[in-house]
Amino acid sequence: MLLVFRDNGKGVSGENPDALFNLNAQGRNKKSGTGLGLAQVRAIVEEWQGTAKITSGEGQGFRLTIWLPIISEKSGKKEETNDGKA
Repeated sequence: MLLVFRDNGKGVSGENPDALFNLNAQGRNKKSGTGLGLAQVRAIVEEWQGTAKITSGEGQGFRLTIWLPIISEKSGKKEETNDGKA
């Protein structure tokens, strides 16, 4: 299953947007928030054997892509998806 969340805001500056997954990382708004949100997202997605990726750049908006495997209820095994990931 593929989930994509995106906006058309200012984007994230810097060369490594995946650093936002680090605990206590904050974007532009340093006045509020704890920096726990994306760290929790990554932990949950990885627990479910998926992946999460941030794509962003200055003036390009923000995009969070989450891929989760589909698990067969009968076998408990991952099923092949259309994109070739298992």
